[in-house]
Amino acid sequence: MAGDYATLVSELPHECRSPIDLAGCRLSWAPAEHRSESIAYRLDAEGGALVYTGDTDYSRSLVELARGADTLLIECSFPAEVHVPGHLTPEGVARIASEAGVRRVVLTHIYPAADELNLVTEVGRGFEGEILVAEDGLAFEV
Repeated sequence: MAGDYATLVSELPHECRSPIDLAGCRLSWAPAEHRSESIAYRLDAEGGALVYTGDTDYSRSLVELARGADTLLIECSFPAEVHVPGHLTPEGVARIASEAGVRRVVLTHIYPAADELNLVTEVGRGFEGEILVAEDGLAFEV
């Protein structure tokens, strides 16, 4: 039986002018430095804050969005010597995490060239917080 389902789409501005209050948390966002439509998200709840970004390069907007977050789930695509605009290296991740003062980073979206590195060591050269490399089944509390 085919149903008629209506989908309500509300396009939000690229930059968050005011956060959206959801059940038990607050959602805010900021531009990410990848493509013109790329954004990063922040969820704040009583227990802490989680910031997520897909593809990005260093940007002040991401640093500000992540300021004081408990967890920053962030891409780490390439080693420093293979920097590709719109993607992060371990040094870029460390810079963002340190400037934002986050407690923990979880590295994801790792390309084969960066997979050969000890990413915890590489990011740890510029960031003193907890560093995890995402893998299937990884769970953590925010």
